Amino acid sequence: VACDPLVTPAKSHLTCADPLEKFSFRSSCKATCEEGYTLRGETTLTCLSDGNWSAPTPACEVIRCDAPESVHHGSVHCQDHLGEFSYGSLCWLECGAGFTLKGSNSTYCTSQGKWSQEFPVCQAQQCSPLIDSSHGTVICTHPNGQFSFGTVCEVSCQAGFKLHGTPRMECLEMGKWTDTPPFCLAQQCPHLTASENGWMNCSHPHSLFSYGSQCFLGCETGFEITGEPGIKCSASGNWSQEVPSCAAVRCEPLSLSHLPELGPPPSMNCSHPHGNFSFGSQCMFRCAKSHELNGTSQLICSSIGYWTNSLPRCVVKEMSVSAGILMYAAVGAASSAGLLLLGGLMFLLMRQFTKKAHYSLNDSSWEENLNPSFEFN
Repeated sequence: VACDPLVTPAKSHLTCADPLEKFSFRSSCKATCEEGYTLRGETTLTCLSDGNWSAPTPACEVIRCDAPESVHHGSVHCQDHLGEFSYGSLCWLECGAGFTLKGSNSTYCTSQGKWSQEFPVCQAQQCSPLIDSSHGTVICTHPNGQFSFGTVCEVSCQAGFKLHGTPRMECLEMGKWTDTPPFCLAQQCPHLTASENGWMNCSHPHSLFSYGSQCFLGCETGFEITGEPGIKCSASGNWSQEVPSCAAVRCEPLSLSHLPELGPPPSMNCSHPHGNFSFGSQCMFRCAKSHELNGTSQLICSSIGYWTNSLPRCVVKEMSVSAGILMYAAVGAASSAGLLLLGGLMFLLMRQFTKKAHYSLNDSSWEENLNPSFEFN
């Protein structure tokens, strides 16, 4: 019994065994497909006694791979020679701006129905990571991945620090930031210098005369500070107070009107290198020629605010022993001369009186003028 001849299916091979005659009872045919194709139907066909084949003639169909999933930020392009995503199909991926291909650039569908390479993906371009700057904070949004294309970062500084640079940065499609990362520097206060006749000692935790800097000011001997000695640079870049200064220590003003009225006051001549009657002031005193100074001739205002001595006064000069002897001798001589002069004067008066009496006795009327009780010695 003969069966209908078998037609070799497309893309297949048919191998038959005919023990009696070709395509007759007991003939057996086996179908195999070419690479990249798979058999649909029975692999082996047998010619039965009734003249029919044991199964319909099989067919070889092309092997297909799974369709690639949609790729974010990219598009898939394929060359399909035998059908979409079938054996031999070649596919490649193109990424959008700001994204790069991660994986093999292309893949093809193998005879096993698998893609030759893992399907690539589009990955956002990476920018260099930003870290919190010293005394600053970075806050970012990452729509496509950390510090990647589309990331936007805002930089802010702590109190007392000032931002140098652009506060807002964006990662561009080439993997570069829109600007150089900013940084925070301590707020600057005006530079200080030690006041005249003073000194200054400062600490600077961040930079010279900036936020957090503290200065202590003092004065040299003979000067005292005006204001608080400690001063600090604030977060706003201002000093906590006006810079103190050094003023000369003051002594009590000298006044000659307070001297006791024992004589004329001395003349006073003063010099004031640091202000009237203050540290370093010197006063010189002098008396008239007929008087002498009782006390020191020079007073100096000391560094503790006291004069080196009390005010002097003028007194009458005291005579030396030799001057006293001369003076007493002169007084004695003057007294003797006075006594002699007085005695001579008395003598002349007495003599004149005697002459008058003698003339009266020689007069003829002397008896009338003569007082009976008068005795002439």
